Amino acid sequence: MQPINPPVDLVILQHPSEVGHSKGTAWLAHKCIPGSQLFIGDNLAELTELQAWLNQGRVYLLYPCEPNQACQAIEARVLREQSVSEQDKIKILVLDGTWRKTYRLLQMNPSLADLPRVGLSHSYQSSYVIRKSKREDSLSTLEAIYQFMVEYDSAGNYQNLLQGFAGLMAIHKYFRPKP
Repeated sequence: MQPINPPVDLVILQHPSEVGHSKGTAWLAHKCIPGSQLFIGDNLAELTELQAWLNQGRVYLLYPCEPNQACQAIEARVLREQSVSEQDKIKILVLDGTWRKTYRLLQMNPSLADLPRVGLSHSYQSSYVIRKSKREDSLSTLEAIYQFMVEYDSAGNYQNLLQGFAGLMAIHKYFRPKP
């Protein structure tokens, strides 16, 4: 599998309880995307490298706005149109964890909640069959990153992300107990 060439500077903040989960996709996404960074923690005050990254340049949070929130997410394709040049590469922060855990990350770290949001323009059907969610708009971390990349840079080739994801799904299906 060939690594992809990301059009953005990507950082994943993983909730500590997600580390080591065999069903997790944050680590796989990080390994497939050269230059990406993976931070583990729930308290931004303890993550000085992440704080430094957040304080340099334009940073957007890939996270949907809830209907009752006072935020507005910009679509990825619109964000691309606003990006001036390669030197002006935008930064995307992705939170990894269950909906409850990522919401908690935002509550514990108001500076993250205050970041401008970038959202996906469509509802995508998740292929993440090894975990369940009550939300219809749920995607795994890797799927969300893939969809963002495709919307942000439609000319790019990001299929390798999905190939790694499909391999992960196949392994879990193979080892799942048979009825």
